[in-house]
Amino acid sequence: MPRLKGSADLLEDRRRRALALWDTGLSLNEVGRRIPCAPSSVLRWLRARRRGGPDALRVRFSPGRPLKLGASQRRRLVKLLLKGPQAHGYRTQLWTTARIAESSGASSECITIAIMSVG
Repeated sequence: MPRLKGSADLLEDRRRRALALWDTGLSLNEVGRRIPCAPSSVLRWLRARRRGGPDALRVRFSPGRPLKLGASQRRRLVKLLLKGPQAHGYRTQLWTTARIAESSGASSECITIAIMSVG
């Protein structure tokens, strides 16, 4: 079952409602059907509440994948791209991942991820 979309408040409220149903004596499966969510999620929330109290039900967002290039490397990459491929010895004005990697000295994987993060 995919994760419910919504604000942190909505997600936390859903977890609290699920545990309130559990506290009334319903089974994990029945709580999962009524919320709707997987019974394993209800169990995970129950264990979290036992370990950390109500604050353990708060939503924590993942910061995402760590950047491959540091801030100075990203600035250098932007400057390189703005100069254009012809300034780096290429005959056309077309940047490719391979050309950027060759001109910057970074790997193609780093370049692809950096370009996706810049937008």
